[in-house]
Amino acid sequence: MVRCGDLGRSYWGWSDQEWADLIDRSGADFRRRWGGQIGPNARPFVIAYAYLLGGFTAFEQVGRFQRPTLAHRVFGESTVDAAVGKVLTVLGDWGYQRRPSRLTSAVCQILLLNRSPRLEDLSSPALDTVRASAAMQESEWASHLHGIHRAIAALGHADPPPRPRHGPGSTAIEGTAGSWANWVEHWHAASTLTPGVRSSYRSVLAKIGRWLAAEHPEVTGPELWTRQTCASWVAAVDPWRSATTPSGRRACGRRGASASPSPRRQSPAT
Repeated sequence: MVRCGDLGRSYWGWSDQEWADLIDRSGADFRRRWGGQIGPNARPFVIAYAYLLGGFTAFEQVGRFQRPTLAHRVFGESTVDAAVGKVLTVLGDWGYQRRPSRLTSAVCQILLLNRSPRLEDLSSPALDTVRASAAMQESEWASHLHGIHRAIAALGHADPPPRPRHGPGSTAIEGTAGSWANWVEHWHAASTLTPGVRSSYRSVLAKIGRWLAAEHPEVTGPELWTRQTCASWVAAVDPWRSATTPSGRRACGRRGASASPSPRRQSPAT
């Protein structure tokens, strides 16, 4: 009510910025502004009021707060936990290596931005809107959206996510065998790793493909990779290490044996 008086209008006419100014960037700043007029836990309730009464979702403007707490408060604890549990089960079955607490916060962020606790409401257009929002793009959970979108698609509520961009201009892989490039792109699209990690590995795999095209053109896919191919790659990348370290000697075979490729093809590394 004090803030209504300061602004000269009712709270249902406030802008996102005016709500953000009231919530402040941290609990310490919020308590300092209001002195002894409020309790120590008032700020999370003000965020809930902003969300429910003012439609506020500009979370990037208000600093850190607990997304699961807000989702439980506005949607109900059991409903939110059921939705989060389904997504985490799918990601866990895929071997998605992230702390459950971070994934829980990421899913709650998505539910809050979509203004619904129902996974069924996370359609492809809804997820596209979440992906484009500043609150998601500027959050610490943006890298989890691709994997969560894939889980929601696996549950039958949306189409698979768009293929992530690989960097400036989303350049295609060139200089490799076509089958190698296609395999790398398929792996990149299907992997449950975060977008940044996937892009890093994509760059390495593309480099390997260009080296194969120049040095071993017969190797056009990972199923054709042999122990001798591995030894040649290690030697090309770091010849000193490959010759002097135990791991390098293991990769290349016994000292002096690398000059004589084994006639027996080994099974490729996974």
